[in-house]
Amino acid sequence: MLEFEKKILLTESEYCILLNQITSPDSVIKQTNYYYDNDTLDMNSKGITCRIRHKDDKYTLMIKSHKHGDDYCSFEKNIAVLDHFDDTKFENMGLSLKGKLVTYRQLFYKDKNIEIVLDKNEYFNVVDYELEIEYTNECEALVDNYITKIANILGIKKETIFKRIVFAETKSNRLFKKLTKI
Repeated sequence: MLEFEKKILLTESEYCILLNQITSPDSVIKQTNYYYDNDTLDMNSKGITCRIRHKDDKYTLMIKSHKHGDDYCSFEKNIAVLDHFDDTKFENMGLSLKGKLVTYRQLFYKDKNIEIVLDKNEYFNVVDYELEIEYTNECEALVDNYITKIANILGIKKETIFKRIVFAETKSNRLFKKLTKI
């Protein structure tokens, strides 16, 4: 599945401001991602994420290939959906568990072409916050309008928030970056 997304790292106070805009703040979805790579982190350095996601009592093995450019997009392939934790496919590829990241996700906005979520992420004693927008390619202009509205809610300039999109890292990149500093 081809996926277009934009991510904006948020401060805790920005996260709280946006959280207060959600109409049903009690609908938190917890997901845990287990990230795999070899000892030299070759997959991550090539922009490939190998993970097992635990969500809604299911485990999904995924390989995700990231492309950066004017638009950020990725290709995601689900290998298997299981009702128990099983990482033998990744072990057979010579990969081992490198870390886990827990996300508490709240829906900010959704229609058939755009989904905007607020994420609180925990990994290696780090807590970070982000706004994640997934969309279909033809909705780029509409997504930019939503980002402008979000900048207005946060009281920051639209140019400032658009610059922050460029520098936002994926969850897996942030986890692996922290891993190499431990």
